[in-house]
Amino acid sequence: MMNEKNTAIITCIDQNYEENLEFDFLETLFNKAKYSGKVIVLDYGMSEVVSERIRKKFPVLIYRLKKELAVFAIRFKHIPQVLRTLDEEIKQVLVIDGGDVWFQQSLWPMFELTENKIGVITEDRIVGEDDWTDRGMNNLSVEMRDQVMHELKGRRVINAGVVCGDREKMEVLYRKVYNDILACGIEYFGVDQLFLNCEWYKLEETEKTFLDNQYNYVVISHDKEEYSIKDDIIYTKNGDMITVVHNAGGNWRVIERPFKNKYVNEQQYYIENINRIAN
Repeated sequence: MMNEKNTAIITCIDQNYEENLEFDFLETLFNKAKYSGKVIVLDYGMSEVVSERIRKKFPVLIYRLKKELAVFAIRFKHIPQVLRTLDEEIKQVLVIDGGDVWFQQSLWPMFELTENKIGVITEDRIVGEDDWTDRGMNNLSVEMRDQVMHELKGRRVINAGVVCGDREKMEVLYRKVYNDILACGIEYFGVDQLFLNCEWYKLEETEKTFLDNQYNYVVISHDKEEYSIKDDIIYTKNGDMITVVHNAGGNWRVIERPFKNKYVNEQQYYIENINRIAN
């Protein structure tokens, strides 16, 4: 019978928002979610002081990697490589943002719901009717934009910050997304999410599942009336405790944290900042 020891969590970080990783993500993962599986941090430039402190405080593996592209893009190259090195008993993996996420209770239900599948959480946005997605789409070539729109038009937007599921299926999915990014020839904030949406929706119905948004509660995407905060715990309007809080939005993050990030880079969150990918 599978248990949490058969799972792994992979997250990524650079020097920006490393405080969030240490004081929010890892602190709550072990002390509130009580996670007992393997935790891997892909380090794209954390300061040595913070990296060393994290190693001493938490039972995590840290892989120091070269930041050839922005973290949100280059992770799709390295995550499949890491997945291939894991012990055979690791059957399921949760890939999750490290700089704006924290946990409030056990993650085990996520793994139970995604056995032999890949689970994602959608936002209340529809491709073709969503300004943010449209702006990212406009960065693509006409041919590629048509291909993406053909696959995604009218479908709900999957948030790329939390993806959970079967280890082997995750490896294939992330490799496909990275190949899509390379074929696109450019990287910009949101390009990874577009291609992740494309590749996930292409999966057979038996290979995928939608998860409840309590497992990736993107605060900025909800009206203030939809949640409440009491004693630093976030609840839905129905009084249910949220499992995974995703305080996304860069400079527009809704919830202030009780620490100050020493390093930030808000420019990376502008969709119009396009970088060519060297051949």
